[in-house]
Amino acid sequence: MRFKTFFYENRIAEWQTRYLNYRKLARLAKDLPKMRDGDLSGSEDSHARNNLHRIVLGEEITDPSIPVEVHTFWRMMHEQIHKVNEFFIAKLKVFQLRFEVLEDQLVALETQALSAKAKSKAQRVLRRAFGEHYRSLDMLTKYGDLNTGACERLCQLHDLQSNLRVFDVFSSFLLKQQFVDSPVLDRLAEQSESLFANTWASGNLDEAVIELDTQRIARKREKPQITFFLGFLLGLLVLGMVAIITVLAKSDPSGYQSAESVFLIYRTTLLSLLLIAAWGVNVILFDRHNVNHSYILEYKTNKMRSGTELVTMALFMLVLWQLSVLGYVYSESSDSFDLGVPGEWQPLILLGVLFVLWLWPFKPYRDTRRWALVTCLRVFTSPIFPVCFRDFYLADNFTSLSVMFADYPFALCFYTADASRDSTHCLDSVKYWGPVLQSLPFVWRGVQCARRLAVTRKRIHLANMIKYLLVLPVIVFFELDNNLDGASYGVYTGLLVPLAVISYTYRLYWDLRRDWGLFDRSQSAFPLRALLLYRYKVIYILAVIQNCILRYAWVFVLCYDAFDVPFSRTIYNSVFVLIEFYRRFVWNFFRMENEQVSNCGEFRAVRETPIPFTNRPRAKSMRRMEVTESDDGFQFSGGETDGDVLSDWEGEWANLDPRSADHPPLSHGGGSRSNLYRQRTSITPLAPARPRRSDYSSGGGGGG
Repeated sequence: MRFKTFFYENRIAEWQTRYLNYRKLARLAKDLPKMRDGDLSGSEDSHARNNLHRIVLGEEITDPSIPVEVHTFWRMMHEQIHKVNEFFIAKLKVFQLRFEVLEDQLVALETQALSAKAKSKAQRVLRRAFGEHYRSLDMLTKYGDLNTGACERLCQLHDLQSNLRVFDVFSSFLLKQQFVDSPVLDRLAEQSESLFANTWASGNLDEAVIELDTQRIARKREKPQITFFLGFLLGLLVLGMVAIITVLAKSDPSGYQSAESVFLIYRTTLLSLLLIAAWGVNVILFDRHNVNHSYILEYKTNKMRSGTELVTMALFMLVLWQLSVLGYVYSESSDSFDLGVPGEWQPLILLGVLFVLWLWPFKPYRDTRRWALVTCLRVFTSPIFPVCFRDFYLADNFTSLSVMFADYPFALCFYTADASRDSTHCLDSVKYWGPVLQSLPFVWRGVQCARRLAVTRKRIHLANMIKYLLVLPVIVFFELDNNLDGASYGVYTGLLVPLAVISYTYRLYWDLRRDWGLFDRSQSAFPLRALLLYRYKVIYILAVIQNCILRYAWVFVLCYDAFDVPFSRTIYNSVFVLIEFYRRFVWNFFRMENEQVSNCGEFRAVRETPIPFTNRPRAKSMRRMEVTESDDGFQFSGGETDGDVLSDWEGEWANLDPRSADHPPLSHGGGSRSNLYRQRTSITPLAPARPRRSDYSSGGGGGG
């Protein structure tokens, strides 16, 4: 792999503007003129040679015998090194203060009188905070190593192009930079490992390092079994689709018992499974483009499944869905085919199987399913819990599949009402409570916006809440227009059309300007963003055009009676539900990318973690410290970043008496080297190997 590709693929995305500008420096190095041996008198003691060495070491001097291109290259090189060094030192100061805060928090945990429940909760919080702190040290190490490798490679390019051998001189200068060799960072990592071991691992350093290492992001290699099952299930899915189409073509669906009711139940299960499959595809592309979805969505990378595994899980359940559909079709179309179960009960069996698979308390996919269930519960119970990015991200996806929230209660009615299977009892009742249930996702989002407005006092959340509230009358009038009058241009159309135009135009503006961060006049790359994570700009242009078109697909839903459609309104509307699902699938890519870009703007690369004892002296000093370009990892202000992450702690912790921050230093047990810095490698094969702090070839930290 070329080093330039390696450099850009392994950057921490949140800090990418603070890396060396490798591309520009490499271009300057390639433009250097070729020097002959006699151009600088060929002597190490010559005046010109000494001036060259002084330029390499960063002195501002002018020598006519040295080409202007060489002056320009080294001036740019030192500007970039200064930028990297400044950022590294600023981060290191924040991490040092964070460690002191954690150290002080552990002292408070041991000395304060707490109930067993409160103490257990504080220990869990601090343990998680230590993991994030250790991961931030690892990321800073990789940041320094990658920039060091870039400096060495650029110097090599300089020497090869200009024939001026200054690598040894530059190496001596480079070794003095903090981001190249920082004893402070080494010592901080050792202290963190030792403190964690003494607190939670009974002094066993190796055990502590193993647990801390699980917090570090590393790109997993896909197992060959997963790839095999993915292809196998795709083949079954194609065969199942062919079988369903063949059976339907040879039979008369109008003779099926409760066909429309069964179709609604199968539709909602299909949408649920497609949502899982689409999210798996999203994750695959997020990983490919270094979008740090694990940080943004607050889950542990080592416990969550990869995108390929999520797609495989969804395909397995889709195969079960196809088998259920085939069972229903065969049962209704053939008298000789008898499964022993009435065809109309096939959807209920499918729902039962999927419900058991989703709530199965054991492996596989236990942690992934638990994360999804907890997030769904947080959405359903808005605004009881603080609103995180993952909560409103999932709720936004639910708004595109709001029809599901009317279909699931319909299934309950269908299988419990006595008259449901021989009458249109449930189909008639859905006309009344269907709009209410379809409005639930929009109500949840509006309530989440109200919660964030109350916490942050930012008017942007009020504008967002109005956007969701405008949808509610549109849903009501749309259902009245379709179900009560039965005509697309009935008495309700006069109210529906202007409301829908206002609502969907407002939502389109929010998609492009707020959710995707485009069309911002303050951006130098208007109408796009200055910072784009996806490579080709045409992708953004096509996504904008597609989103504008699909946002107004509801117009065709109103025109059902104007067209000679050969199938029912339910099937016709389901087509546009799938279109909206696809639009949201594409929306997810750019919404997550924009969140990543906002993290880049604030240089946040690790998850914000609360601390229990906020009135400790060192915690207060951390709170007072204003760091705009920091990755402090804690939230002290009570505001929100991706949501109001923190809630108030138990009253038992609120009035703890602050103690002195002075306490004995930790014993580090022999001063063994930190695990972060035990393996040392070199990334510059053309140069003599130099000791390095970490093997960063495993990945780029937050860009994982």
